[in-house]
Amino acid sequence: MKKKKWIFVSVVIVILAAACAVKSSLLGVSSGDLDNDGKKELVLILRRPGDEYGKSLVIMSFQKNDGNRIQSYDMNDLNPWTVHIADVDGDGMKELSVGVYKKARLDPVMAKRPFLYNWNGKTIYPKWLGSRLSRPFEDYLFCDINDDSVDELISVELADDGNKLINVYRWKGFGFEGIAESPLFEDISRIRAANAQKIRAKVKKDDKWVWIGISLKHDKIEIEWQ
Repeated sequence: MKKKKWIFVSVVIVILAAACAVKSSLLGVSSGDLDNDGKKELVLILRRPGDEYGKSLVIMSFQKNDGNRIQSYDMNDLNPWTVHIADVDGDGMKELSVGVYKKARLDPVMAKRPFLYNWNGKTIYPKWLGSRLSRPFEDYLFCDINDDSVDELISVELADDGNKLINVYRWKGFGFEGIAESPLFEDISRIRAANAQKIRAKVKKDDKWVWIGISLKHDKIEIEWQ
């Protein structure tokens, strides 16, 4: 059954990407039950071919009675570059996180920022348009890394000395609070969810690239060297 679901999602992605091939290409994709109706939505970021950042956000909702419903939102002024679906506050309703590259009112420099939106089945609306994280960051994802039924935000951040580290944040009502940091690495090229409570990261240490597993116990990061 799981294999069939993934095949179906892959086919939908291919079809949508092909349909938009002339004007748009696929930059980011995520799937999850955004409106808690038992059916997953598919969320995509589309960009113009050759552009670094996206121009629109597309939500595909698979309806039982009326087929597929597609909603498109213009995000050209936000420069979106990634999208995630997560439950950051543990209320059972998923939020939509869009990584954007723009200035903020309290931080008027171009930088990557993690925006949060809710979706009510008809439209998206802001939950938190955060100015930034603790440090400049390159990438992020969500994972219930400490098994508390809430998805934490895990980011790859740039330290003052040019090294990189992984930071874990939890939602605090309005904004994210850092709760744990990894040691410094010479570089971090990738992070991805390994399972429900662990992520994997490709890090550079002593001039060698290795994969590590990262979990969180009692608000302390534990590293498993692969």
